Amino acid sequence: MLRVFVTTCVISCLVSCQPEEEPPSRVDPDPEAAVARGEALYVEFCSMCHGVDGEGYTADYANQLNNAHFLRSATDAFLFDSTEKGRPGTPMAAWGAQWGGVLSQQEMHDIVDYIRSWQKDASLNLDDAPIAGSGAAARDLYATNCAYCHGAEGEGVTALSLNNPWFLEQASDAFIRYAIAEGRPGTTMPAFQDRLSDEELNDLTALIRGWQTEPPAQPPPFEADLSDHLINPGGSAAEFTLREDRFIPADEIHAAIQAGEKLVLLDARTAGDYIISHIEGATSAPFYRIDEAIDVMPDDVWIITYCGCPHAISGRALDELRAAGFEKSGILDEGFYVWEDRGYPILRGRERFP
Repeated sequence: MLRVFVTTCVISCLVSCQPEEEPPSRVDPDPEAAVARGEALYVEFCSMCHGVDGEGYTADYANQLNNAHFLRSATDAFLFDSTEKGRPGTPMAAWGAQWGGVLSQQEMHDIVDYIRSWQKDASLNLDDAPIAGSGAAARDLYATNCAYCHGAEGEGVTALSLNNPWFLEQASDAFIRYAIAEGRPGTTMPAFQDRLSDEELNDLTALIRGWQTEPPAQPPPFEADLSDHLINPGGSAAEFTLREDRFIPADEIHAAIQAGEKLVLLDARTAGDYIISHIEGATSAPFYRIDEAIDVMPDDVWIITYCGCPHAISGRALDELRAAGFEKSGILDEGFYVWEDRGYPILRGRERFP
């Protein structure tokens, strides 16, 4: 089941109220300098999914960050927290350095300032008080209007995982209700304010809120030993035929591993995503560290990169490998989450093997 951070269907690009604690203050108060820095960081870490100009849908249904309805309803706190902590279990990584990513708090503030620079309309001031409703009463309503995109239990299909713990930690009832009612013009997310009664909107909000669980703990610091990378080091070298000169099906990779064939799998996601779950035998080599991996990779064994996007981040890593002369290199075509959904071996934590 495809997992995504943001949506194109019901409750696309949902936004939140202020969290209990505000993000740390900016170090540099110069807004023009912050926007300039943020633009460079956005291009490096965000554009592959959200588009160079925030137009969205470049990879895995990532939302339109430049959408007017999104910008006027999203708070700086929501944007900062989403960048820092991501959406575990989806392609949206936690980019904060303290959460297994690579960005400092100043850099995340700069990205928020750059995204905010697209806003033309005044921000909304919605009530963040809890909304009373009956989640049980909304089950059929949700199944009819929401489940096709968001999944039967909010797990996400082609839209936001509504049951994601960090999303629900950051999104207030009022913001959830507003997104359902108003929709996102210019996307496939419709407005339901003229289709549903106030009571039904409240009930849907309550149903979604009922999925809230405790968010995952902050991961421990981790940096992989890139020199430890071979799978089946005593086996014969695997051989693959690329699709479109880039892609290798998950089934073929799994079959090669099961047959004892030698290859390298590089997890191009952040270290935090790797700790949450990764393919058994893979080495953590975030795309922003790929130059370090290149220094120790063999040139006579297939090197396969993967991410959850399923091609955006792994594609960047592949391009760097190709530029360095690694001809036997490709991308796990369907991405990590399809591998997981097919029941192929994954691990949680730092270790490559059980």
